Amino acid sequence: MGNWNRTFNIYGLYIHEQHILVVRRKSGPFIHKYDLPGGSVLENEMLDDALKRHLDSYHVFPEAKRSLGTFDFLVAHDMNGKRLLHQICALYLVDLNFEKDTAVPLIFEATKKEPQTYKFLSFDQINAQTASPILVKAKELALELEAQSFL
Repeated sequence: MGNWNRTFNIYGLYIHEQHILVVRRKSGPFIHKYDLPGGSVLENEMLDDALKRHLDSYHVFPEAKRSLGTFDFLVAHDMNGKRLLHQICALYLVDLNFEKDTAVPLIFEATKKEPQTYKFLSFDQINAQTASPILVKAKELALELEAQSFL
């Protein structure tokens, strides 16, 4: 276990007509793979606040509907001289508001960054070769929720 890095992350699962909102990672252990929107939880940050902070970069605004659980994965990833990443993930089913922020920034406010991009993938496009472990798990849960008519 001494050769592990550990992260604690929060992710939002948004499902629309058998499609999941995903992002394409440009760096990190899942580079060039699809992943759920989300990321690390900062010290002294509540889970809901972390989820909102991460999704704000996509200019979508989440409302957590319910926790789907906490999952962990062991991933090969060289970082800080260690070879494995123990990724602990809190997963929430979310509703998203896609309305754009129309407020005019004040003169002294920094210009807002361009939103990061996201897309919708159908369930059949998500597998271990194309997606992060938490996205593959989210797909399994989405199929279960659909079968139980919770969506």
